Amino acid sequence: MPATDCRLDEVLDMTRKSIPKFTKKDLMSLPEGTWLMSNTVEPAPSNTSGNWVPSAIIQLPGLDDTILREELWFQYRDCISGRMMHCFDNELEMLHFYNNSGVES
Repeated sequence: MPATDCRLDEVLDMTRKSIPKFTKKDLMSLPEGTWLMSNTVEPAPSNTSGNWVPSAIIQLPGLDDTILREELWFQYRDCISGRMMHCFDNELEMLHFYNNSGVES
């Protein structure tokens, strides 16, 4: 399935959507349990095999947990702000997408 631009009201209807320029508003508004994966990659921590991994993989807490969402924003903002982010309903769909090289390297 090709990447499709979306906004928040469309995320619930698809297994995976892409938000081309991710913002704090997106992070604060996406549904609980959403998995986010950045479209940018970096070398794996023990990169002896030349593997690359997404710069950020995040599972969102509940919408009412604004403190934790704020902490996630500050922890990951350099990796996610203004960048392409892929949104998934569940971890298995995210892993399937990643394993099929949907992430740019």
